Amino acid sequence: MTKARDLSVGIPNGLVLINTTTFSAVSTQSINDVFTSTYANYKIDLTITAKSTNGAVNLRYRVGGVDNSTSNYYFGTSVVRSNGAGGVLSDYANGGTVFAMTYSNVAPCGGTYQIYSPQLAGNTLATWQGMGGDASTYYSTAGGCQFAANTVFDGFTVSAATGTITGTISIYGYRK
Repeated sequence: MTKARDLSVGIPNGLVLINTTTFSAVSTQSINDVFTSTYANYKIDLTITAKSTNGAVNLRYRVGGVDNSTSNYYFGTSVVRSNGAGGVLSDYANGGTVFAMTYSNVAPCGGTYQIYSPQLAGNTLATWQGMGGDASTYYSTAGGCQFAANTVFDGFTVSAATGTITGTISIYGYRK
């Protein structure tokens, strides 16, 4: 019998799976106690397999099991459309209460999100790449977010702007 090896051992910044959560037909899904001093930075993989209505999927940070809904979320996103209608679109929010993770009107959609030092007091930065769309057009998105306040977080909530979502979230820590 062959023993499985931990391939991340000895690899700088190797990823370690912290949590995987599957959810079905919910308007919000909270993940608590995943940002700790064990890791400095985190990767979140989000896959939405079903949506009940059109609209964005958003993220809000949490601490102690409570969402932070202050107006400190700043983000900018570039969106490239596949339907030939042209160009790069952009979206931004200054002082919002969430940041948009994906703009898809249909499922499947999702993306990969990098969150930098959410467990430390200070501004929390994030970057993302996603894919989504509607019945006739798919969108590739890339963006960044800053939570502009001296705040420590230990989790986050994913929410549907309207309706419900079904999918999976996996959170990884980057090995120091």
